[in-house]
Amino acid sequence: MIIVDIEGAEFDVLGEEFLEAFSKSAWIIEIHDEFSDQGPVQYEQLKNRCARYFNLTEIRTGARDLSTIPEVEFLDDHSRWLICSESRGRLGKWLMLNLKLAQA
Repeated sequence: MIIVDIEGAEFDVLGEEFLEAFSKSAWIIEIHDEFSDQGPVQYEQLKNRCARYFNLTEIRTGARDLSTIPEVEFLDDHSRWLICSESRGRLGKWLMLNLKLAQA
């Protein structure tokens, strides 16, 4: 399992050779396409490179259900939600890469 969180450098670091060399791994890549005007284009290019070796799933920040976590049951609402906050300026986006069946 490879976890990538490199604040926008994922578009430069995760080139063709790198992806191929680690194509037998599972990945989670945090996407930071907001740091550059070219970010959305770079993200599409990254997805195209990754799709050569992996099955792709995009994950976006979604609803959270804190009612299933007994450790926070007796906290007030404000404290519970502060535990979940990363103080992001926007919703998060991650790319999950799994092995293609032909490679497994």
